[in-house]
Amino acid sequence: MMESMDLRPYDTVYVTQLKLQDAIFVSISPVESSFFALSAPKAVLEEHLKQYSSLTRGTTIQITHEGITYHLRVNRIETEHCKDAECASIQDTDVS
Repeated sequence: MMESMDLRPYDTVYVTQLKLQDAIFVSISPVESSFFALSAPKAVLEEHLKQYSSLTRGTTIQITHEGITYHLRVNRIETEHCKDAECASIQDTDVS
C-alpha cells in the first residue's frame, strides 16, 4: 500500500472517512500479458479481488499467484448512480 501511494516510513498521512457506493461493473486489464497465459485468469482474479474492499480508477493493484506477482490496472468503475466513478466498494458485491 505504501508503494502505491508513494509513501516512505514516517510520512504523515491524513485520512478521511468516505461512504463508497457499491460497484456494479469494474474494468481491469493486466499490465503483463503473461497473466493471460494462466489456465484460469478470471478465477485467479476473482479469488484475489476478495482481498480488496474497494478499488480506485487509475490505480494498479498487485496479485501474487503461484509465486508470480501480476499488476492489474483499474480502468473503469461503474456504480448504480455513476457510470464513471472514481472509486467504489467491491466488498460483498457481485461485480461483473
